[in-house]
Amino acid sequence: MKILNKLFGNKEEVKVEKIVKPKKKTMPTVNGKEAYRIEKEKRKEQARLTRIKEEKELKEKQEAELKARIEQEKDESAKRAEKALNTKKEVVKKVEDKKIVKEEKLDLFGFEVDLVKQGDIVEVEILEEERENYLVKIKSNFQEAKLPKAELGKNPVSIGETAKAIVWKFYAEEFYVSVRRFENKEELTSKLTSINENFK
Repeated sequence: MKILNKLFGNKEEVKVEKIVKPKKKTMPTVNGKEAYRIEKEKRKEQARLTRIKEEKELKEKQEAELKARIEQEKDESAKRAEKALNTKKEVVKKVEDKKIVKEEKLDLFGFEVDLVKQGDIVEVEILEEERENYLVKIKSNFQEAKLPKAELGKNPVSIGETAKAIVWKFYAEEFYVSVRRFENKEELTSKLTSINENFK
């Protein structure tokens, strides 16, 4: 130290103060792992947004298709109803056109005779014996009718015999007459007449 002092002398030491400048703030450096994590998060968020958008578009598309299908079904249902109504009208029209108005006159051998009606009292002549009925002729208009065998009981009946009967029904294009019903009607009428006379 002494040697140094001799060489350089006793010079006062100059103190040099270092001026420390404040460091500029810089972005923190991101290492590779952190950068990968941030990128992964960005992609995940982007995928989520894309998925939400696609789901929304799909839902809107499905709702539009459902609405279109409902409208189509309504149109088809209306067309079917209209078609059914038209078909029904056509059927009714055909049935009305085919309605047969029963004539009250019968063309028999070139001249017209009055047809019998249910409830008419007629005189019949037995023409022919069948399995379950007698074929008879109504004398008033020469019209043929059926008389059930059970009406005349077990007694044999000969062809040409006549009897009073009432027109009972019209079935399968055939008139049926009944002797038993005529007798019951006559009996009932006579009873009513006698009762009325007794009250006089």
